[in-house]
Amino acid sequence: MKKEKLITRTFVITQATVLSLNVETAEPSTTVYEMPGLYKTDEALLKAVKELYDTDKDKAVAVTAKTEIEELRGITESAFLANSLVMPAREKKVAKEA
Repeated sequence: MKKEKLITRTFVITQATVLSLNVETAEPSTTVYEMPGLYKTDEALLKAVKELYDTDKDKAVAVTAKTEIEELRGITESAFLANSLVMPAREKKVAKEA
């Protein structure tokens, strides 16, 4: 049986440990979130976490730790074709002549 080709890509994930507060009970908690990409500052990371995970009851308060993880991920060509979106063709860049 022929081995199926893989499509691979390297991802950088920021794993953030975030202190949150339940505003109804004033109970603190710590949660680990995996956020795609790199963040230059803890403030930028906290803002991204708040946008995705804050609710009416639980609010992210501070980033207590962060780790950047680089992962190589892959998917078979058949799974990629079944699950991917068809994108519009890219425009070709024309080289300027001097």
